[in-house]
Amino acid sequence: MAKRGKTVRKPATARQAPRARNRAAAGVDVKKENSRLKRELAEAREQQAATSELLKVIGRSTFDLQPVFETLAKNAVRLCEAERSFIFRFDGQYLRVVATHNASAEIRAFVEQNPIAPGRSSATARAALERRTVHVLDAQTDPEHTYGGRQVDPFRTILTVPILKADELLGVILIYRHEVRPFTDSQIALLETFADQAVIAIENVRLFEEVQARTRDLAESLEQQTATSEVLQVISRSAFDLQKVLDTLAA
Repeated sequence: MAKRGKTVRKPATARQAPRARNRAAAGVDVKKENSRLKRELAEAREQQAATSELLKVIGRSTFDLQPVFETLAKNAVRLCEAERSFIFRFDGQYLRVVATHNASAEIRAFVEQNPIAPGRSSATARAALERRTVHVLDAQTDPEHTYGGRQVDPFRTILTVPILKADELLGVILIYRHEVRPFTDSQIALLETFADQAVIAIENVRLFEEVQARTRDLAESLEQQTATSEVLQVISRSAFDLQKVLDTLAA
């Protein structure tokens, strides 16, 4: 009759080694996750601070859009990790640059001298034409990109967002990198938020200018009515003295 074999027990250290490795791996994963969460929290706070700053500038800039556009351009570069930013206003035919951040004198001069019409020639033109966000991974290999700016400044990854009031085109925000590296979803969402805030600023100034114009018109109308009333009063008092009426009209 065969004897049963004895069970060979592994040393405690051998049994514990896989568990220790698993615990160590889990610890590394937790640290990575914590690091990611901290990074995302810091990014969210920074974006919130930038949005708050822009809203404060909008509140102070009742009749001057330039500080709004310059703040927007600066924060777009910093928070989206871009090289350059450009803010364009649409004049009904062309997109014309009104603010930049970190742009060289050469590319700024080129863009000023070559306003962009809505079309297919660049990411900015496409955003204006299609009324949507356009994200180009590499402008240097994009067959549709014929706008000459990429020869002046060899940009690669581009993000453009239209500034829209309903479907009315007011302008475009452009940021880009000199390397092929796509913008993240949160960076795209942030630039779209900046575009929405730009609409608020533009509308605030438009409404302010409308109120100012209406006030001027009312003041002129009141002045005219006052003058007319004065003439009528003189006429009523001077039924037999034409000279007084003529003197009042002359005044």
